[in-house]
Amino acid sequence: MALIDCPDCGTQVSDMAAACPNCARPIAKNTPVQPNPAPVATPPPVAPVASGGVPGWLKWVGGGVLAAVVIGAIIPDNTIKIEKLSSWDPLIGIPTVTAEMVNTGNSMRINYWVKKRGSETKHCRGSTLFATNERRTLKFNCNALKGYNGTFTLEWAPAT
Repeated sequence: MALIDCPDCGTQVSDMAAACPNCARPIAKNTPVQPNPAPVATPPPVAPVASGGVPGWLKWVGGGVLAAVVIGAIIPDNTIKIEKLSSWDPLIGIPTVTAEMVNTGNSMRINYWVKKRGSETKHCRGSTLFATNERRTLKFNCNALKGYNGTFTLEWAPAT
């Protein structure tokens, strides 16, 4: 018994096999070979199955997901969103800014500030730490908004 190359597809096959397992061409010497007038398209190869029953391509996909999770744990994910922003300016006292924020990524410390519309000046700066997947209401006093009737934004950046 020896391994030979299938004349049609080149797959190594036992010379005692009745047919090639890849293209079904008869192989054994006692099996008559019928001419094949038209070329037959061979089916795409099946993904090899590794021990444990997991296809090889799935191991690569699983490894990529694992790498993304590990890298995601190392690199901060800037996914903090401001869902609602408001302010309250009492007649006596300091205005209060309230921001409903959510962090859908990794824990991180951020610096935040208020900007009045049309100005690049950063007012009422602060810093806070967000835990992984945390939702919170951030409240802080902002004297720069005392008597201000225009619009303002709350901006943030990862703390360095």
